[in-house]
Amino acid sequence: MLGDYAGHIQADAFAGYDVFFAPRGRAIEVGCWAHARRYFVRARDSDATLADEGLERIGRLYAAERVAKLHGFDADGLRELRQGSARPVLAELKEWLEATKPKVLDKSPLANAIHYALANWAALVRYVEDGRLNIDNLPAERALRAVAVGRKNWLMVGNVRGGKAAAVLYTLVQTCKEIGVVPQTYLRDVLLRIGRETDVAKLTPHGWKQHFAGQVEQELSRAEQVIRSALSR
Repeated sequence: MLGDYAGHIQADAFAGYDVFFAPRGRAIEVGCWAHARRYFVRARDSDATLADEGLERIGRLYAAERVAKLHGFDADGLRELRQGSARPVLAELKEWLEATKPKVLDKSPLANAIHYALANWAALVRYVEDGRLNIDNLPAERALRAVAVGRKNWLMVGNVRGGKAAAVLYTLVQTCKEIGVVPQTYLRDVLLRIGRETDVAKLTPHGWKQHFAGQVEQELSRAEQVIRSALSR
């Protein structure tokens, strides 16, 4: 599907994604610290002391992310913060993982947690190189949650065409959410414009936001004022 794409792809360590990365593909793998963290959470039942120490160390990485979010850092600012704050934490965390590995039982939950982190270390630390990258892929998982809930509720999409139509609609709605556009507003306006607009690019969520969002917001604001005025009489 991605062809010769050579940018970053962020995902968990599912083997099915390996086709994207070297030597089979050209994309750059970015790991997910949320997945790494979950292994330590599961290990708390068998070794709470060491598992909690791992969680505390991972928590320091997320603390830096919260600081960046609180202060509204741009990509360059976030990269600088990670280089100064997260990189030393990562170095200490790797030393701790390697030192702790011989102390735990093979195939124990904690051993699995340590193995996951070390086996995927290069991908897990890659996020500090670029402020555009996330520390984990939870935004993607949240975006797909609607798909999972729908799959559980109605199971079928009818046929292949129905599946493709659902994929398009999910993509449009989630893209709207990501760029700060109200999906209902976007879809309603696009359906009204689609018969007369010849430039399809303007009807994508990004294109619509650039060319029509301001106009629609003004129209909605005027309509709201008219309604309020009528109700106040």
